[in-house]
Amino acid sequence: MSSYNWLNVTQKEIMDTIESPINKKITASLFNVFLSNGLRIKTRAEYMPNDLLPLHGYTVYFYVKGSKETIILNTFFFKIQLRINNRSTLDKLDDYSENIRNAILTAAPCKACPNREGIFTGHGEYIFTYHGKEYRKCQTMCTNFKIQNLNECDIDSLIDIINHEISFMKPNLIK
Repeated sequence: MSSYNWLNVTQKEIMDTIESPINKKITASLFNVFLSNGLRIKTRAEYMPNDLLPLHGYTVYFYVKGSKETIILNTFFFKIQLRINNRSTLDKLDDYSENIRNAILTAAPCKACPNREGIFTGHGEYIFTYHGKEYRKCQTMCTNFKIQNLNECDIDSLIDIINHEISFMKPNLIK
């Protein structure tokens, strides 16, 4: 059972909390791809700090399958967190915009996952090679791929990753 207080808000109410026209376009693209595929979206209010100040936007959770969100979008800071289940996405980083590629390559490993020797301890990690260098990134949403400062040329890359996730997970989706 989730401890989040889920809200029943409209797409317009969510969009109205986003100031930047490009961020509105990115959000509309996310809604379009998820809703057109009949996928779940959940929303909660974003309060700061410690819920003492009034509403500052929404946190929107986009699900492809099960209880693990694929995208978490914070409309106040306009930050996107991305979970990649289709590991083949990591093999085609050169196909993506520089912002998206750099967000993946520079993602910090989870601070709670590695032991003192820096070895990850079990709940999964992304291990991939890009241009001859090995990368190890946490698979959970605690620090994984956080994308900010997006521009219009990042939209196609982000939607391509989402479409790959949907295609990868769709054979296993329970309708």
